Amino acid sequence: MAIFIDFERAYDMLHVPTLLKKLLNMGIIGKTYNWIVNFLSNRTFQVKIGTSFSDKYSLENGTPQGAVISSLLFFIMINDIPQGLDGVEMTLFAEDSSIYTGHQNHNKLQNRIQLSLNAIDKWCNTNGFKISISKTVGVLFTKKRRIANINIKVGNESIKIEKTAKFLGVIFDQRLSWKPHIEYVITKCKNRMNLMRAVSGNHWGASKKALLHIYRALIRSVIDYGDTAYSSAPKSYLDKLSSIQTEALRLCCGAAKGTPATALQNECGELPLQMRRLQNSLKLGTKILGNQDHPVKSAYQPHWTNEFRTFSHKDESTYTRTQDFFSSLDLPFQAPTFPTSPPWLNNDIEVDISLHKSISKKNDNPELRLISLDHMSRYQTYTHVYTDGSKNGDLVAAAYTIPILNLDKQIRLCNSSSIYAAELTAIKEVFCWISENENQDLKHFAIFSDSLSVLISIRNSFSRSRPNLLQETLRIFNKIRISKVHLIWIPSHVNIIGNEKVDALAKQSLSLPIINSTNYLELQEVFSIIKLHVVNEWQRKYDSDTKGQHYKFICPVVDTNIKYVDNNRKKEVQISRLRLGKVNLNERLLLMKKLESGLCTLCKVPENINHLLLNCRKENISNILRDKCVSYKVDFNIKNLLDVGCIQSEVYRLISLIYKGKVV
Repeated sequence: MAIFIDFERAYDMLHVPTLLKKLLNMGIIGKTYNWIVNFLSNRTFQVKIGTSFSDKYSLENGTPQGAVISSLLFFIMINDIPQGLDGVEMTLFAEDSSIYTGHQNHNKLQNRIQLSLNAIDKWCNTNGFKISISKTVGVLFTKKRRIANINIKVGNESIKIEKTAKFLGVIFDQRLSWKPHIEYVITKCKNRMNLMRAVSGNHWGASKKALLHIYRALIRSVIDYGDTAYSSAPKSYLDKLSSIQTEALRLCCGAAKGTPATALQNECGELPLQMRRLQNSLKLGTKILGNQDHPVKSAYQPHWTNEFRTFSHKDESTYTRTQDFFSSLDLPFQAPTFPTSPPWLNNDIEVDISLHKSISKKNDNPELRLISLDHMSRYQTYTHVYTDGSKNGDLVAAAYTIPILNLDKQIRLCNSSSIYAAELTAIKEVFCWISENENQDLKHFAIFSDSLSVLISIRNSFSRSRPNLLQETLRIFNKIRISKVHLIWIPSHVNIIGNEKVDALAKQSLSLPIINSTNYLELQEVFSIIKLHVVNEWQRKYDSDTKGQHYKFICPVVDTNIKYVDNNRKKEVQISRLRLGKVNLNERLLLMKKLESGLCTLCKVPENINHLLLNCRKENISNILRDKCVSYKVDFNIKNLLDVGCIQSEVYRLISLIYKGKVV
């Protein structure tokens, strides 16, 4: 059973004196405390209608909505809310909260929930909050037909026990069938799809690429929200969502009705919704399992309930949907963690990327070398250090060299690491060596790297792909006490001796038998592995699907790229229809009962795409296209006619001529 609690005007009712006491108890004093007191005190507000203003009123309680600090102050205020008693658990997201527990005995279940709700109500009375009786609801999750009466009270008033409840945008029903939520999503998506219809047509309108942007922003985002939860819904409900995706992709391509969904998905580079749900579940699992203290980590670990499910219900569990991937992933990984020290305590690092602004890869190689050497001469009194990373397949390595000391270091990283991680690891290892070996005679270092992205990350103390590794690098740099260190960007492969040497060393390091640095991945690297895994699963299902054989001949391999686009919407629609295999030629019109004969009017054989492009005599189309293929030295077949850009244009010209500009 779950109680979804709504706090009445939570932000507006925040009791400022109580908040200030909590700040003092947390040790927030001095100027910071005084600033917050000043921020919350003596605030007034007015109402404006047209050009008229109301009288001014004092704001006694609450935090100003819209201010960045308001949310933080609210979180501090509710941080000590009771977390649940006697096995009752609690979720809290800003002012949206719920308590839940399970038990076979209804009386014990009711008593547990009531005790926890009483504790929360008491806390509210102490801290100036109020539970909204009208908006707080309870749901008894069970598949039993006969349900005992449950009476839960807040004070002396009973709260409503409903069959459904909406929490954080997701509708939970008592049987967890997800039917109400999916119906809500479908209705929302259908309304938004009307926008796509308003800006698309077969002869005019937005391009396929623009329409896909609209689909992803307005429709796919709605379907994706909460999909890791409702993935356990019956297949019949999930298929309704797939129909929404198919209809949206059909509008993007201008495709005819009846076009196979498998063909539309690959043509638009859109994962089937089943694959998107798997991908999102795996990404969420990576974030959870990478954090040792995550509160819902148990959802991705074995549980006795998974062993006693019937085979048809095995996929209902998040664990069973994702265990194949995580059991095969034998690489350690970490989610982002908080820095051990605040960023303002980090030592300053001198990063010089000015050379990047003054040169271009378009410069010829000798000129690049001379410019680079001239720039490096500014650091001639420094000890030069060169770093580089290398990657070959899943193998990743790095190296650094200090020519004046005749010192080389070869480094192997965790398999499947990014080249960015390799470049950053090389610099991290240099920092480590400097911190251990610096002295009065050796205290000026110029570290040369060809990775601009790594140097920018170090300069900004921010990395999206490897935040933990960057923090580890900065911690090691903070151990350097007397040395002056500069990081300098230089271009790669311009025949600078130190750079070429470290490049060779990094490649040799790929054969090292053991990993001797950075033996873990981070989220973005695992996400890349997940994407590859999901695309492989998509390919397997794509190959086994019996529909869309015409399109599979043209595009036998799936990927997430849009396959064909053109600025001319009419041409884009016509070529897309030919590629997808659903064109309103006579053979199809006969099946639609719009013609009495499906034969070509000139050749007297069934008129389909293969006949029209390969054998038809109308406007001499087949001979012209055959000659076109010969001129471009490609085989004369459907794949090349509809996949080679210059030949596509000739196909469109001839079809427009035959059908007098009509899209078929």
